[in-house]
Amino acid sequence: MQDLGFFVSHDGDRLDWPGASPDLTDMSGAAFFGVVEQAAQPLLEAALENHRNAPAGSKLTLIVPSAAPPCDNRHTDPDIVAFIATADLFPAVAGRPPETWCFHALRRAVSGPRLTCSVSVMHTRDATPAPSRMVGGLACDAILAHRGPERYLRVCVDSLRRQSRPASVVVGLDQKYPCPRFLADIDGAPDVRTFQVAPNPVGPYAVMHVLSNRSSADFIVRQDSDDVALARRVERLVSASRATGAGLVGSHEIQLDEVAGRVVPKRYPLDVNDALKRAGPRHQTLLPTTVATRDLFREVSGFSTDRIFGYDVDFWLKASFLTQIANVDEFLYLRRRHPNSLTRRPDIGNESPIRQVIRERRRSDFVEVVAGRLDLAQSSLAIRHRPGFVEFRDMTTGEREQVRMDDPA
Repeated sequence: MQDLGFFVSHDGDRLDWPGASPDLTDMSGAAFFGVVEQAAQPLLEAALENHRNAPAGSKLTLIVPSAAPPCDNRHTDPDIVAFIATADLFPAVAGRPPETWCFHALRRAVSGPRLTCSVSVMHTRDATPAPSRMVGGLACDAILAHRGPERYLRVCVDSLRRQSRPASVVVGLDQKYPCPRFLADIDGAPDVRTFQVAPNPVGPYAVMHVLSNRSSADFIVRQDSDDVALARRVERLVSASRATGAGLVGSHEIQLDEVAGRVVPKRYPLDVNDALKRAGPRHQTLLPTTVATRDLFREVSGFSTDRIFGYDVDFWLKASFLTQIANVDEFLYLRRRHPNSLTRRPDIGNESPIRQVIRERRRSDFVEVVAGRLDLAQSSLAIRHRPGFVEFRDMTTGEREQVRMDDPA
């Protein structure tokens, strides 16, 4: 484990350095405390300035040592251990090994049931970008499919409603449990609509396919309902799309791995189309981190709905035939990895045999389509829908509607 330095500030300006011994038990009157490692040291002053200038209240600044984004595939950086946190987060780390403090502070910051802590990431000495003038008047709908703990959904929706450029939120509950506390959170809120689907589970893609097709917004914001959007996510991605003409724009991610107790930064290529040419279909973008133009979503024809996993990748691979795909060189997305997630299930999780078979066929078919030897409509990337109807019940009005996946409008 690399050498760690520890500091505490009682006046918001001067730092007291306990040195190698993390004896920070007396936090009375402290403004903030933190940990720094050698690789993060060059960013400390910029991180301190960012932290001091952030709005008052509970806040956490993660420090990710600077690195160039990859050119051909997702890259995993060393675990994050450096951070600055307000004193209210100290109970989460007290008595624990110092190298785990960042994990415990971040988990506390997003533990819910509401998002009360501001989380930011410092990965460059450059000043925080000025607010964009390119996103005014553009409507954004965040489409969420939710199945699982209610507390995750509440934090997720809070993070979207508190954006520097807020998005309206449309939630599809893919479960019998109606999430009453969440519904109480949004009671009377004009920027959130919630539907419950049946039969359940139908899987996330049926929910997202229908609700995204019905959106009239300029941009469709993707996000998993377990995850957290950092404060400028929507603004920065929409601005990048408008500036570059890219129809699909994502970002780097921070993974909060609740199984391994780690905080892991993942960087993505900035030019996804070029990365596809270099390396073929791999991990060039993560769809939940992205925003897509409404026109692109409809050109791709939405999502397949005949299974409950794996169609995120199909979507962005097909989008690469139609538009430029980009990732901004910023960490804007916090991805929660927990034991009960879909990707960890032994039957259909990321390491399951069925996923491996589908992954290999998708890669092979993409290469064949690019080479002109296979028609997209005859490949495994073609749109396929579940039969029958799915009921969408408006949780505000109680109105029920039966919808076919091949006619979602």
